[in-house]
Amino acid sequence: MLSDESVLRQLSPGRSVLVGTADASGWPACSRGAALRLHPDRQGVTLYLPVATGAETVANIASTGRVAIVSSDPVSHETLQLKGRTRGVRVASEEEAAYVEEFFERFADVLDAVGLPRGVSRTVTRWPAFAIEVAVEAVFEQTPGPRAGSLVKSL
Repeated sequence: MLSDESVLRQLSPGRSVLVGTADASGWPACSRGAALRLHPDRQGVTLYLPVATGAETVANIASTGRVAIVSSDPVSHETLQLKGRTRGVRVASEEEAAYVEEFFERFADVLDAVGLPRGVSRTVTRWPAFAIEVAVEAVFEQTPGPRAGSLVKSL
């Protein structure tokens, strides 16, 4: 499902990652993700969410199992939304820390290039993190323009 070149580009380091969930009553919440990692089967992703800021998101996932992830390029505003069902939540292992840091550093590079100094982006909490396994069910185009909201892929 996630093997199209445009989708793969959106899941690469250097992207802004935002996470949307809702509680059991449908009340929405949003948080910043630290990194995304594509699963080898290209049917899902691991979302890395800072523990310090992820409690509400994890609680919502525990009650609904649903998540929406937005991956956006800060320069072009090219944006995709992944919607899916969570398969598990755990504390990310120390072996995953380097991946999360590298993903986020590429994002900081982009922010620096557009005028947000590294000193600011480095203050964003990213570790320790939850690792949230997500089976992606649908991918939506969210880049501003006439195709925004259109379905790219679904199961």
